[in-house]
Amino acid sequence: MSTKVKAVFFDAGETLIHRNPSLLKITEKYLKKNKIKFNPKKLEQAMIKVAAQMSTIVKKGKMTDSDKWELYMRNVFKEMKISKELLLQEIKKRLQKGTSFRRYTDVIPVVKYLKAKGITTGVISNAPSHLWDMLKRAGILNLFEHIIISEETGYEKPHRQIFEAALKKAKVKSSEFVYVGDNYLADIVGARQMGMIPVWIVRKTAHAHFSYRHAHKGERVRTISGLKGLLEMLKKEKLI
Repeated sequence: MSTKVKAVFFDAGETLIHRNPSLLKITEKYLKKNKIKFNPKKLEQAMIKVAAQMSTIVKKGKMTDSDKWELYMRNVFKEMKISKELLLQEIKKRLQKGTSFRRYTDVIPVVKYLKAKGITTGVISNAPSHLWDMLKRAGILNLFEHIIISEETGYEKPHRQIFEAALKKAKVKSSEFVYVGDNYLADIVGARQMGMIPVWIVRKTAHAHFSYRHAHKGERVRTISGLKGLLEMLKKEKLI
């Protein structure tokens, strides 16, 4: 049987790579370094609250990833009643560079399997150009034939244009294109509107503030807890 799926693209953060230390731990470190007193539990609650408040901005897909991160941290600081502009900019630069990102252990074997099947692989990410360096440090840059970054294309997921750019690169029909991501609003809604096959990866993590799991209202969506589940699903549905 010929392969029905001809391209599988992935989101980056919380799909292929994750922060270790986490965003929470990084922020705590900078606050302590600057001798700012804070309650760790209230900081975590503020991060969760502000992430949820940004769902409308994420849906619109008009603000750059860098601007979103600045707005997010600014609002977290506001929630915590912290007024330190230089510290805010310092944390923003740290997050942009993504030096804390590490790859998930299931990435290499799964992507190599797909490539061995002749499937085109790629990344679509709302990210700054630093993503190239992040993927290289994680040891997975060479696994992908195409890397599509929002701040290079000028469009943020879930905007149609960034997904159309991926289809053009892969040279396949949307019905032959699988897209895997953790952010329900940006990844699943975005891929679905293009007629792609969206796969929602819901990894077990305490810090998935931007997965917007609450936005899922019971619609049918292919859901996996890790990338090995992707292969099981594709085989079960006879898509590969």
